[in-house]
Amino acid sequence: MKLTPSLRLYILGLIMFAALVIWARYRGRDGAPLFLVPLAIAGVGYLLAIRESAQTPKFAPQVVFACLALSVLWRVPFFLIPAGPRDELHRYVWDGRLGYNPYTGVPADPALAGLHTPETREPNNPDVSSPYPAGAQLFFRAVTAVRESTFAFKVALVACDLAIILLLFNLLRRTGRGEHRVLAYAWHPLLVTEVAGGGHIDILGVLLLAVSAAALGRRRRAVAAFGFG
Repeated sequence: MKLTPSLRLYILGLIMFAALVIWARYRGRDGAPLFLVPLAIAGVGYLLAIRESAQTPKFAPQVVFACLALSVLWRVPFFLIPAGPRDELHRYVWDGRLGYNPYTGVPADPALAGLHTPETREPNNPDVSSPYPAGAQLFFRAVTAVRESTFAFKVALVACDLAIILLLFNLLRRTGRGEHRVLAYAWHPLLVTEVAGGGHIDILGVLLLAVSAAALGRRRRAVAAFGFG
């Protein structure tokens, strides 16, 4: 059987899927073979997939959609991992529900003990004020206005991640550069662990930067300036 570029891409995607599911199962056990080996396999699979994508001018739309669906599927096991006791997600909840300047109050302040919930009693670095910038604080307030939980933040951050995929896909399609190149972003293993798994706020900045770039392409300079700012 001849291995076409599409079939090779499918095989690499399935290898990455298996590796990332195992990785999610043993996440946090640094140094254990069942943590490090799947990480290496997923990384190598990703690099080979990028090479395959670069060497192939165009893939059929159904191949691209299937590969994107696969990338969504392997985010699910990480998304379902509960926040760890020292994960940044707890600090997001605290900053969002604090109610006043997060740069003056610290979680360990006894005077603020009544503001804590079970999810904010043990944030990381409880003796220092918030390290997150003002734009992030607005995001924290918006999410906690809907629901004050680490799970709500994971939902919001994964939504940012998926929105970036849609933006890049639309941008590539509109400029005729090949929609399959979106896999360079969607298949990156660190997005799975650091966004769906760890819930890092950096993805919000990436989304705004992508919005800015897309707006520039459409000559919407006010939107581009706002997103970049």
